[in-house]
Amino acid sequence: MTNFNCEQTQTRVFDFLSNEIDEQSKQGVLGHIASCPKCELEYEIERKISRAVSSSSSDPDSAVRFFTQVSDRLRNED
Repeated sequence: MTNFNCEQTQTRVFDFLSNEIDEQSKQGVLGHIASCPKCELEYEIERKISRAVSSSSSDPDSAVRFFTQVSDRLRNED
């Protein structure tokens, strides 16, 4: 199993949370998150946002668009 770097992990977090990546990519994301506090924090934030959006929207497409917009804004705040 190969761990991803920060960039590879961050580009796959949403797909990971949506369960839309293959098993090897899942393991790469999990391996990196376990060893990188910065990416672990971003993962936790995105996981919480994803859960909040999913539970508050009956339209899955709207939830995905909203999640993507919020995630993009949070990433660009640095």
